[in-house]
Amino acid sequence: MIKDGENIFETGVAWKIFNETEKELVSFLEIVPFVPKHENVFSFKLFNLILSIGSHIDNIFKAMCRYQKFQNNSDILKIINSKRPDITMYRTAFEPIYHLSSKKIYVKKEPINLLRDYYKKIIPFYGFNKKSPSWWNIYNELKHSWFKGYNIYKANINNTLNSLASLFLLLVRHEESWDKLIDYGIIRGGFFAEAEEYQFKKDIKNAFDYYKKEIDKKSDMRELWAESKLFIYRYPFWQRWLTDKSVIKNMKPWIYRQFYSPLKF
Repeated sequence: MIKDGENIFETGVAWKIFNETEKELVSFLEIVPFVPKHENVFSFKLFNLILSIGSHIDNIFKAMCRYQKFQNNSDILKIINSKRPDITMYRTAFEPIYHLSSKKIYVKKEPINLLRDYYKKIIPFYGFNKKSPSWWNIYNELKHSWFKGYNIYKANINNTLNSLASLFLLLVRHEESWDKLIDYGIIRGGFFAEAEEYQFKKDIKNAFDYYKKEIDKKSDMRELWAESKLFIYRYPFWQRWLTDKSVIKNMKPWIYRQFYSPLKF
């Protein structure tokens, strides 16, 4: 049971809700694999999932407003004091903080060809700096008028993935979630060492201290990322390694294969 005033991010409740929702989609994708020709596949199961995810996102935005560091933010106070906050209010408040409209998520695809990339890059909040994301509009169409025209057929794999990826992004970007996600092994990272690379939790937490303060620009931390069953988010502060040719050139081959070859930017 969630106690009144309990922090759903620090206790892991928010992540558990995402995790259970993701399991439902993973189960569906075991039957209908995520490959290009299936992206527009419709299902009543996906219809219910999109409705559920949209409601979760609405609640997560509201819960994020309770973060102590945001209490002097006038746009967030408007949400707190509103009886019916909407996506426009969320955009005004959180886009300047988290820059959601530019954040990339990598969706794991079915490996149908060993020569192809296993990941699809999406920007789930694309255009959020100016308008509502497309999946949010679809959520509202399904919620209020699924019976009109062909609205219900918008409950497809592609739109479900984009909405769930948005929920994932909110959780891994919001600072109150970080400690619990590190404990769960969702947020991962590592330092370079002469003989080996290691990923102890204490090192990841130290790295997040650097990340939050944006200091030590020459740190030998390779990068930080968050990973679920379906999604990967790479924290942008450490992506400079991917373009640093001198670092890549001096990597031991097994480190490059294990940690760099899967994703392309």
